[in-house]
Formats: sequence, structure tokens, C-alpha cells
Amino acid sequence: MHETIIDGTWLNEGEVVYLSLKGEMENFGRQGDIASIHGIYEANYNDDLPRIAVVRQGCHDRWGSLDDEVDSGTGLVFRATNFLKYFDIKQTRVKVLKHTTPAGVKMDGRRGTLLAYMSDGEHCFVEFDENIGGGSADGLGKDGHCLLLRHDAIKRVSKRGEKWQKRKSG
Repeated sequence: MHETIIDGTWLNEGEVVYLSLKGEMENFGRQGDIASIHGIYEANYNDDLPRIAVVRQGCHDRWGSLDDEVDSGTGLVFRATNFLKYFDIKQTRVKVLKHTTPAGVKMDGRRGTLLAYMSDGEHCFVEFDENIGGGSADGLGKDGHCLLLRHDAIKRVSKRGEKWQKRKSG
């Protein structure tokens, strides 16, 4: 299973999520910690809800390894109803710190939307507003607008800061 709908919320493997205030209160990390959906598993015989496997950036002593699929302290499985309590789903705008595409296009300072983290925990797909000669992030984004980048090559930016930048430059 690669996707599911829970209480009207569409969830996909690889989707970026953020720990909520409730998640922090339950000691799963700090509010706003970034994670991604690693897997969506069918309901088992005990209940009719799927399970959501999540991988976080950085270690936390309450997290495990998803049966050695990921580094120890970075993976955890949640019941679908609890997942929606402990995580927020929203689009994240990012800015490229330093990157040059294989075609030689400098991406430094360009802004885009974070689409998904890869299971290796080091790379992510970013969709840019303009066609940069990239791909489609395996169908997650617009063709020609997406790149696979190392997560340390990007920085999260606020939409408010982005509006200010546009107004200042315009």
C-alpha cells in the first residue's frame, strides 16, 4: 500500500510531515520536527485501521529502527488515528543553499516546494515554480520542475518571508 485516505486526509509514502504540539507533549520529539511517511501498512486482525511508518530526521530515544529498515532512533509506526494527532501535513517552501544541476544550471537561492524525502534519509524531491529542466519526481510534481537534492542543500523558508522578499524586490 503506497497511499491511503484517513479522515479525509490523503497520505502518500515519502510525504513530508511535521511533529505537532500533541506529538511533542507525548515525547516524540519537538514540535515542527521534520519526518516523512516511510510506509503505509494494511490493517491487521486487531482493528480496521492502517499503520503509518514514519522516519524522522535525527535520532530520538523513543524511536526505533522499523525492524532494521532505517537507522536506530529514527523510525516509528503509528496507528492511523494517532498519526493525525501527532503530525501536521503542510506544504513546505525551501530555498536551495548550494547546488548545480548535472546540466550546469546553478540553483543557489532558488525556491521551491519540498515534495518528499527519500527512504535513505539524505535526499529529497523539490518542485520549483519554473521549469528548470528537471524531472517530475516520479509523478509527484510537474514535469521539468523537480530535482532530487541532498537535504543539507536546502533550507526551510517561511511563506511570510517569501512574500516579503517578492515585495522588496518588486
